[in-house]
Amino acid sequence: MALIHSDSAAHLKFTKSAEHLARRAWWYSWRTDLQVFIDCCSKCAAFHRGSVPRQAFLHPMRMGAPNQRLVIDLCGQFPPSNQYRYIFTAIYPYTKHVTAVAICNKEASTIARVLVKPVFLIWSQYFELLSDLGMKFENEIVSELCKLLGIQKIRSSGYRPQTSGSVENWHRTLHAMMAKMVSSH
Repeated sequence: MALIHSDSAAHLKFTKSAEHLARRAWWYSWRTDLQVFIDCCSKCAAFHRGSVPRQAFLHPMRMGAPNQRLVIDLCGQFPPSNQYRYIFTAIYPYTKHVTAVAICNKEASTIARVLVKPVFLIWSQYFELLSDLGMKFENEIVSELCKLLGIQKIRSSGYRPQTSGSVENWHRTLHAMMAKMVSSH
């Protein structure tokens, strides 16, 4: 259970750990034992943010087809690891596929390079590009890139991270896994 919860399931909660454990082992009270083990995990207990506050219902943005929209964001600044301080994330809301790339800085040229090479050239071009109002996404290079590729640039409202909720939820999961898995030095 320790290997599965800490390695395979990356300290995620019961559901993910149960999937991995069910593929590898079985005994009479394995679900109860796994729940007790997760409740007693010191790393999971040390990193508990509490429950998410209640909010009003959101109006979903419907996805009609694959390759319709790409949601992008940056997270960081993290302590440097091989001079990488930020993580660029792109999520495809239709399939929930995530591309995460470690980057050194958040300059416009770096963002444009990451958008083209590991996103557009590997996974395809999209019709819409949704981002927040950060200056790294609202600049001439990204605007010119969108104009050249025929991509409509969509912006979220200021101080409303719910607009790009899929990438924000991914960041929450990523930060939780990094806090539990990555050593402090």
